Amino acid sequence: MKFSRIRRNAPKIGAFAYAGYKWFEDHTDEVERWSAQAVDRSRGKRMEKFVVPAAGAAQSAVRWMRAKDNNDNAKSKPKALE
Repeated sequence: MKFSRIRRNAPKIGAFAYAGYKWFEDHTDEVERWSAQAVDRSRGKRMEKFVVPAAGAAQSAVRWMRAKDNNDNAKSKPKALE
């Protein structure tokens, strides 16, 4: 692949990645619920070995997103005067 092709598509790739990130940030509760349901439905089936790691990754990303949000909120709040 030529460098000019990558450079030409970089804005599209960046916009798509950012849109995905913002969607994930706005829908963390749904992602967590869907991944838990996927794990429950795949238990004992052949596809379990593919579903469980992907769902675990999604749940880890949700926890990371929430921790990041909590840290950002804690930093923005002024500390109380002692």
